[in-house]
Amino acid sequence: LSIVQLEAMALKIPLIHSNAPGLTDIVEDGKHSLFFNISDLKMYKEKILECKNNKALQGSIIENAYEVVQKHTIENYLNHLKVFYQSLLCNNI
Repeated sequence: LSIVQLEAMALKIPLIHSNAPGLTDIVEDGKHSLFFNISDLKMYKEKILECKNNKALQGSIIENAYEVVQKHTIENYLNHLKVFYQSLLCNNI
């Protein structure tokens, strides 16, 4: 995912994006976002309307996406780096 998508998820803005490779790596259609085929504008419109008109789906997508993005905070990244480097140091002693 791009930084823009992660920022949208952190701001609790529902994602509607194409199912292009790379965009679908950490999110699941209907759970964290809504996907459409990149060349299908009719499907894109339908996904926008589905998200707008189905408040339960919209809320579910927002909350599920927010949970995912919390795993990608700078704090978590730094903690993972710290653990990684500590494991390297411990293995070399």
